[in-house]
Amino acid sequence: MSAPPAAGARPPTSAAALGLVVLLALVGVGWLFRGLFLPLLAAALGAYFAHPIVARAQERGIRRSVAVAALFVVATAALVVTVIVVAPAVERQARELVREAPAFGERLETLAAAARRSLVARLPWLAHQLPELAPGWPERLLADQQRHAATVASGAGTVLFVLLLAPIFGFFLLRDGGRLLDGMVRLVPPRHIETSVAIWCEIDRIIGRYLRGLVIESLGVAVLAAAGLWALGVPAPMLLGAFAGMVNPLPYVGVLLSLAVALATALGAGMGPDVLLAVVGLFVVIRLVDDFVLIPLALGGSVHLHPALVIAAILAGEQTLGVLGMVLAVPLVTVVKEVVRLLLESAAARRGRPRAARATTAVAPYLC
Repeated sequence: MSAPPAAGARPPTSAAALGLVVLLALVGVGWLFRGLFLPLLAAALGAYFAHPIVARAQERGIRRSVAVAALFVVATAALVVTVIVVAPAVERQARELVREAPAFGERLETLAAAARRSLVARLPWLAHQLPELAPGWPERLLADQQRHAATVASGAGTVLFVLLLAPIFGFFLLRDGGRLLDGMVRLVPPRHIETSVAIWCEIDRIIGRYLRGLVIESLGVAVLAAAGLWALGVPAPMLLGAFAGMVNPLPYVGVLLSLAVALATALGAGMGPDVLLAVVGLFVVIRLVDDFVLIPLALGGSVHLHPALVIAAILAGEQTLGVLGMVLAVPLVTVVKEVVRLLLESAAARRGRPRAARATTAVAPYLC
């Protein structure tokens, strides 16, 4: 006969029903406040990026609330300086680029037609492989981009809403995130807490290091590209540098896109072959600096995957979520691999086999 339940113990069916009610309640609350999803997501990402700085300040004896407040003051000051100093230059370059766009388009159309005629004259079989572009294609391409920009601008109200609420939510998440995480850890059954905390730490180590490093790497690429293009006299160097930084997270594709746009801008501006070769050389140097300096310093050993698995993950991510999937594929596959490893180690430990010290000594980062 089975032993009667201990006094005060909740029957399993009652616990399952309570868990279902709590889950439904959370879903209902999330549906009611779904309009706050984007500000909360932006706040959570901001708090996640800023947490190591606050943790370092705490290690030096500074109270968490004081460190968070100081960080927000510094971030606000940096934002104000950026808006005052950088924004006018970017706006001026954007206006000049838009004003010169028709002339750039005519030059590109002429150069493209001349290049096609030269290739077909030397290699006649290319006549069927290289379609002849219809007249006015640069203007149509520019019009498509302007319509896309107008669509993005139509969501300015949502962006402003997010920008206003995200810092408020981010402040409280960053200040009280430790207590929230501690409460979540206490809900985990004792027999699973060690494995759960180890998995959490492994995810935090991989995702956190990867995302923070990716931002630092992209900023470095943007600065190098903008400075180099400015030195070469290419129009709108700050815009082109910002574009290089934004597309840099795209594995293998980002550098080609940024180089193609820079070359098209230089061609449209009527620059000679020497400048074009210098632009190519600039992006080769940036690629080398990125591979041998920025990536080791910013990303370090955050991702450990076989190159074939990296390529497969990128292709699968592109098929699933497009550009976003290409960026997220590598860290997500790495997380899955490490979580499976930790679960197997935990199962082996329950069978009496030795367990790796890394999984047993890990603790939640907010609780360290």
